[in-house]
Formats: sequence, structure tokens, C-alpha cells
Amino acid sequence: MATNFEKIPQEIIEQICLELRKADYSSLLSLSRVSRRLRNIAITAIVEKVQFAGTQDRVWGHPEPQDNRPGLLRMFMENPDIAYRVKEISNNSCGHLVLSEAEFQTIALATTRLGAPVPQDLYKLLLDPLNHPGRGIRYHDADEGLVQNFMTDIIIAHTPNLRTLEYHVSQTDPRKAFQTLSQVSNATGNRPLLSKLVDCRLHLDDCANLAQPLADAAPNLDSLWIIGPRGLEAPLQLHGVRVLILTGADFTATEISELLKGFPGLKKFWYNSARQYRRSNDRRELCSPQDVADALGPVKSQLLELSLMFGVWQQQPRRPGTGPFTPRLLTSVRDFEALEHLDLDGGSLWNERGDYTNYVAENTDLLAKLLPGRLRKLALLDLSRGPFNEDLSVFVGRSEQVCPDLKVIRYELKCWEKVDMKWMKEITMQSQKHGVTIEDTTATSDDEDDVDR
Repeated sequence: MATNFEKIPQEIIEQICLELRKADYSSLLSLSRVSRRLRNIAITAIVEKVQFAGTQDRVWGHPEPQDNRPGLLRMFMENPDIAYRVKEISNNSCGHLVLSEAEFQTIALATTRLGAPVPQDLYKLLLDPLNHPGRGIRYHDADEGLVQNFMTDIIIAHTPNLRTLEYHVSQTDPRKAFQTLSQVSNATGNRPLLSKLVDCRLHLDDCANLAQPLADAAPNLDSLWIIGPRGLEAPLQLHGVRVLILTGADFTATEISELLKGFPGLKKFWYNSARQYRRSNDRRELCSPQDVADALGPVKSQLLELSLMFGVWQQQPRRPGTGPFTPRLLTSVRDFEALEHLDLDGGSLWNERGDYTNYVAENTDLLAKLLPGRLRKLALLDLSRGPFNEDLSVFVGRSEQVCPDLKVIRYELKCWEKVDMKWMKEITMQSQKHGVTIEDTTATSDDEDDVDR
């Protein structure tokens, strides 16, 4: 069997291993025992993408799989060649970390070697048997957050070739995010520790500047996705990042302007407004679609892709005594001269509580005044209220003049809305005459999955 496998090109075996990793993990392990050559290829497939698995709480009757974090750490310590092959890590484990004495000693040894001992406040937490799920009440989810961040830092400190990281920041003390990693870097003098890291997804739910340690740890970071950024207390400067995604974002106009000053190399930017806000401020103090566009001024000549989603921002309830709310909608990105791909939702362009009874789309010419000349793809998404059909009809007739490179317009109503099929047929035929394809991606009742927008 080994002889036959030795004749197969490495590229084919690598693809087989990747498919087995998705569908049949046990077969992948068996394959690794066939020969030394297959072992090297299979191990790479096994450890290239690492996901933490935490012990589940038996109180609620969940299964209790073995926690893999201590084992991963031990394997990486004893086999640096395996640790070097890790390309992706996700620390989205749930449940409590329950350690044996031997496992704790492994962690203590690792931290001693790295010059970042186990924090005193975690000693009792990790060793006390009363903290075991089902035996006591002294171990809480908040404590697990601290342990999770600590274990993540210790493990990724052993994986210098890591390229993709998903990191859940502890809500117990979010200011300790990457703290152990920074201690290791200072103690060993090995800077940067994550020089190969190019893609990071950060579950934050706190001030965006808490991501600043990535500037030293991962200077070659190219793409940063922050989930739940809540304001800005200090500058966040990641000059090499070209792709920035902010989802569930909560910033004032001043904060978003200050934030974007720290990303001078930006090429792609996605902003998705938060559903709930951390403050009791009236939403007039929170950044609007046009505020974000204005904040992008320093990079508007180089930005290639922009996505703005503000539907939930408009849907927030009015505070008593604040009076009517007139949203500062997006009016123009026409001077974004390099922009090729633009995604906008209805909440960015149309006042969902506005009165459009006497609206004349031909006079307003909204999209023609809005869009930049080099645009190649436009997406109008999550449409619900407003004269979007009328505005689109007017624009299509002028698209060749306004956006001569435009090829595709994606059109999508909210999932409960119904497309006017007669209008869609007419606009599709009209757009084809101007070299533009209309793609209707509105969800229907026949779709298998309901998407929560």
C-alpha cells in the first residue's frame, strides 16, 4: 500500500488529506501511519487548522469531551516541527477548563520557558477541584474567559507560522487581551511573535483600541475583522492593514474619524452598525452613513471596496423628548475615485420613516449624484422602505454616462418583502441595453434558510 502511495504526486495526496479532514478524520489518522511521507503530509493537514474544544458543563446534561487545549500545548512544546505547521487557530471553545495536576505542570513549564508565569489569580482557578463543573459554583463563565485568553496566548506563542487567528476577548477584563502574549514577547525578545499572521477575527465587544497589541505582535497583519467594537478611548494604529471589517459597530462621528486615521493603507472597508448601543445617548450622536464616508476622506483616493449597513441604526426607538429624527443619510461617495465595489443597505440611503408622497426620482437623481465613475459592482441590500425602485429605474437609464464600467447591480429586498416582478422584468431588460446585469437575490419562502439581517 505504501509503495503505491509513494507514486502519487504530493499535490494530490494533500488534497485527499484536506478532504478527509472535513469528512473522515479517523481515516486521515490511519493514513498518517502508512509511511513517513504520508505521515508528514497528513500531520500538516491535521494541525494546519486548530480549533479549541473546551469541557462542557455536565450540570446541563451536555456531553463532556476531553478539553484539547492542554494536549495541544504539550504537543507543540514537544514537537516544534508540528507547531511550525499550524496556520489557523480559533479559540471559540465553550465550557470550563478542568486540569489535572500533570496538565497544570505542563502549562506552568510552558509559561516558565516563555518568561510569562501563570498569573496568581489563575492558580487557584485552574487547580481547585471545587471549580469542576457539576461540583461547585465558584467557577463562572467570566472566569473561563480569562483562562481562555491566557491559554490562547500561550498556545499561539508556540506557532510562529500562524496566518489566521480567531480570538474571543474575555469580557471579564477585556483589557487583558493579548496581555500574556505581550509578556512573552518582552521576556524572550522575540519580536514579533506572529510575523506571519495576516488575518485576524477579533470578538471584542469593547473599545476598539484594545486591539492595539496586534501592531507589535503581528506587523504584517493584512485583514482585521472586529466584532462588537464599542467606541474608542485611545488611538488604534495598524498601518499595514488593508482590509478592515467592523460589525456590530458603535461609534460617534468623532470616534470613527479618529479610528480610521490609524489605517492609512486601507483598501477595503465594511461597516455594519450595531443593533444595541452601549450608551443611553440619542442616536443623533452616533455616526451616520455620511459620517463614515466623511471619515474615510484620507483614504478615499485608494479605497477599492466599501460596504455600509445602517438598517438597524434607523430602527432604534426614539428616546422620549428628543423630537423627530432626521437621519444623516449617505449623499455622495462620488469623489472616491478608485472605488470599484459598493454595498449599501436601504438604511444608508433612504429614510425608512420619511414621507415620499411627492417624491420625484427624476428630479432627485439620487444614485447618479452618489456613485463614483469607476464603479464596477453595486449592491443595494436589505431594501424595505423608500423609493428605491424609482431611483434605480432613473439611474439605469444614465448608468453608461455616470458609471461606464458598471457591470452588475445586485438587488435584494428584506426577507419578508416581495419583489414587483413586472417592474423587475422591465428594469432587467432596460439595464441589459446599457450593459448592466441586475441580480435579484431576494430571499423567498421557498428558500431553505432564513437569514437574519
